[in-house]
Amino acid sequence: MQHRVRARLPCLSLLAVTSMVPLLLSGCLGPSYIIERAEIARLQRVPPVERAKRVRVVQRFSTADTPPAAAAWSEPLPRPAGPNEARQTAYPMWTQVWISPGPPTYHPLWATTHVRSAGGVSRGGGGVVASRGVTRRGTGPTSRIPSGGGSGSTTGSDMKAALAVAVVAGVAVGVGLAVTEGARYDGWVAVHPQHPVHLMGNGSNHRVVAMDQLRLSDMRPDETAIIVRHEGAGMWLLGRAPLDREGVTYGFDLGQSRIPMLNGRISSLTGGAIRVGLYPNAWLGILPGLDLAFGSFDNGGASVVTPQVQIVAAPLHIWRLHFGIFGEIGWSWANFDALQETLDPSGTRLGAGILLQWEITTRLALDLRWTNRWLPRAGTVTTSSFTTGLSIY
Repeated sequence: MQHRVRARLPCLSLLAVTSMVPLLLSGCLGPSYIIERAEIARLQRVPPVERAKRVRVVQRFSTADTPPAAAAWSEPLPRPAGPNEARQTAYPMWTQVWISPGPPTYHPLWATTHVRSAGGVSRGGGGVVASRGVTRRGTGPTSRIPSGGGSGSTTGSDMKAALAVAVVAGVAVGVGLAVTEGARYDGWVAVHPQHPVHLMGNGSNHRVVAMDQLRLSDMRPDETAIIVRHEGAGMWLLGRAPLDREGVTYGFDLGQSRIPMLNGRISSLTGGAIRVGLYPNAWLGILPGLDLAFGSFDNGGASVVTPQVQIVAAPLHIWRLHFGIFGEIGWSWANFDALQETLDPSGTRLGAGILLQWEITTRLALDLRWTNRWLPRAGTVTTSSFTTGLSIY
């Protein structure tokens, strides 16, 4: 007796298109950066002349409100010399000792956004400084979104096609988020001590203060501190922060999915997993998702859909390599054209495995998963699968 699960291709196609919504809303990376309130509180404990040497910022998207342009900026005039003293600059850290050519480093990892400058860069006293230059903005990256569709059917082959559409859509969303949210600069920058800081509140409230005058006590609760990279003397990227998993995450995996079945048989199908979850802290994650597998088995179409929950613990890392373990539980629905009911792999499916992550940016990691799965009703039949993918935090 054949085992079939009725499924409509338009429904899964709609699911695939709906899953692209985060990609459409993510937008491209913009030229402005937020200074979080915790960072402002830290900067207050640093002498004003020193605080601009290293400021933690988070890049905003181009869809966010852009602050009105700050007034034209020029480097402060030297302070008049007093009796028996040499004339000094307003900010000794900016004294030019030696100059190495090169523009400010505005652009993120691989994005096409760029800003050119005619100024130079000098380093002295542990700080990064620059001579003033003329800047001009480039254009931001764009994302192409594939589309798909189909007609309803109840065969395993049509189900296989529907799952392929869903996997492609999930990968498209992941790649789109990787080049926006994943490539988003989250780290430290250097600017001039008098770089303009925009304080933007609710409605049209807006004012500008210099970096060396920024104080948390002077900000209203509704105000956000924002700096724009091409204002002032420019901005220099000092390095991204380490991988930060805490918060919402999206991820996908691709690979060969080996599925345990009754009577000791194993089906090897093309697999893909899509997960949207939460990390309550930096090392523990709760990741609900869909495991989708499709291909051919016994000369017929085959597909397996498994909603599941994966619990990940990744407390260890060496440089950029992170180590973790995970367990998962789900329920499989199978649709095979030429499958006897005695081989049916539907039912509860359990799994456990090892996770290796390679840190690409603060918000993006390459995943390598080795998973051992078993179907309790199939007795001791177990399978091992290896998949690779991306996680965006």
